Amino acid sequence: MDPNKIINGAYHSAVLGGLMMTNSMLAKKLLKVKPADLGQISLKDSSMLIVNIYVAMMTKQALIKNGILPPNINIPTS
Repeated sequence: MDPNKIINGAYHSAVLGGLMMTNSMLAKKLLKVKPADLGQISLKDSSMLIVNIYVAMMTKQALIKNGILPPNINIPTS
């Protein structure tokens, strides 16, 4: 398997995970919304999680489009 695929997969997962945590913290501080309880997912919690993922994906795309984040990490293969 190509090492770039593994590294890029880890990179994209880390970026999305970080953005989702940031969104949850902002929602908790600014909107006074409790984060989704992953122990017992209700309809409300699952919809909050889906919206959080969507917002994180759109934020990631905006950061890539504005040149703040690189679209991929490429390591040279020898």
